[in-house]
Amino acid sequence: MLKTGDFPPPLPTLIEMIRRRLILYENGYGDNSMIAEIACMANTIDSIRHFHNLKSRSQRSGKREFHTFTGKGTYEISEINDTAKWMLAVGNLIGAGPKASYGLGGITITPKSNTSK
Repeated sequence: MLKTGDFPPPLPTLIEMIRRRLILYENGYGDNSMIAEIACMANTIDSIRHFHNLKSRSQRSGKREFHTFTGKGTYEISEINDTAKWMLAVGNLIGAGPKASYGLGGITITPKSNTSK
């Protein structure tokens, strides 16, 4: 689910969201290591978007509504380095949002098979 911004997000933005999610999930790097430079260029060539009006209730904030999007995006990648590929693989495992329960919490990445010989 994505609450704000473009859907699907541009691929470099999606990778940055995964990076932030990894940092929050890990709660630091432990040994002060850093994630290497991410380089990625891609175009969104197709997308499907669904609007949702979700209602929830919590003890702290009471009733509230979320206006959000879910859907599917297809990217044509013209340039990607190993770090960005690794981040996409991490995104398959932990998602891309600030929490698993919202904000692009789950993503599935499937490479397009190359049928030309």
